[in-house]
Amino acid sequence: MISVICLGVSSHAQVFDQIPEQETFDIGFLGSSMGIAIPFGEFKRTDYQSLYAGYAEIGYQNQIIDFSKKFSKHFAVGVDWHRSVFGFDEQAYIHPYEDFNREYTFTIETEDNWVIHSALGNAVLNVPSKILDVDIRLGLGLGRVSRPKIQITANSIQTGYLAAYWAEDTETAYDLIVGAGANFRFHVYRGIDLFFSADYQRMNADLAIEIRDHFESVTEERDQNIEMLQLGAGVGFTLK
Repeated sequence: MISVICLGVSSHAQVFDQIPEQETFDIGFLGSSMGIAIPFGEFKRTDYQSLYAGYAEIGYQNQIIDFSKKFSKHFAVGVDWHRSVFGFDEQAYIHPYEDFNREYTFTIETEDNWVIHSALGNAVLNVPSKILDVDIRLGLGLGRVSRPKIQITANSIQTGYLAAYWAEDTETAYDLIVGAGANFRFHVYRGIDLFFSADYQRMNADLAIEIRDHFESVTEERDQNIEMLQLGAGVGFTLK
């Protein structure tokens, strides 16, 4: 009898030993970063013959939110929100006026900068390890673009009097934006990551530019192509 009981217990133990342990993984990530923003393509171009030149200069960016939620060990969905600020190359913008109108001196003033907000929903591939996690993402979302306000004055070299004045005002524009990026997350402490991020984003913004002078105001429609690379470093939390 005792032998039968022992045999039964042994059999049950073997069955339980054969049941695989359930795989565990982190459920997500939440972080924020800051860094530089680099313009590309027409957005960076300073050719006056191009109507789509953006005259954008290298600026800075803040990844306000970087969040992802896993639904398996390697796949997640997420959202991220960037705010990128680019300077405006005033000298390159005014240079053609100075070249073709030697009898005048030109002065340019800009208010604000190029400011771009981008909010994307992402599909995320996660490659985990004990020291480093790599997140690779593809996203689609909404972009918000603000162009600098520009004021130009022309004074006669001979008399010094004001000869012309005009200003360019632009309404904020919204459009779809696409992006691809990656995080390299180093696990520096329990649940705390130091990470480095790289994101490429692109959109086309339909800008309505109001050009005003002393006598009239006209509106010019411009399809501004925007390409940018955002590089950052930040701190985040691994969600258990």
